[in-house]
Amino acid sequence: MSATEHRIKGIAGHQMKIKHITSKGHKLANDLKVFGITQHVLEVCSLLARHAVTHHRLQEIQCNREATAAELLQEKHIERRIVELVSELPEAPTGKATVKFSGDPRGYTVKIVIPGMPGNTFGGGGEYGI
Repeated sequence: MSATEHRIKGIAGHQMKIKHITSKGHKLANDLKVFGITQHVLEVCSLLARHAVTHHRLQEIQCNREATAAELLQEKHIERRIVELVSELPEAPTGKATVKFSGDPRGYTVKIVIPGMPGNTFGGGGEYGI
């Protein structure tokens, strides 16, 4: 059982997994209304927000000192997981969302790119920083 899941007793005593919906995940899903607000989108956005914070922290570390092998491996794992999560989002009317990563921690290090949609960054082009 992961840190974001709880098990509760369902009908007939079967165990059911319930994932946490974080406030940052709820805000992200609300900002990205183009995907709709479903339980699945809320869960994906909660995990995206969590992983984006970790990615940002790893970029700050790399700006301040040499990253360890474990930190570089964690960065690779986090980036792969973020790409997987974005691919789980429903397709927007204007196209499939993609991810853009940045190593500069002075701004967003993770951006969801939604073609034809306004973004929240100076980069424009449908870039939504998380």
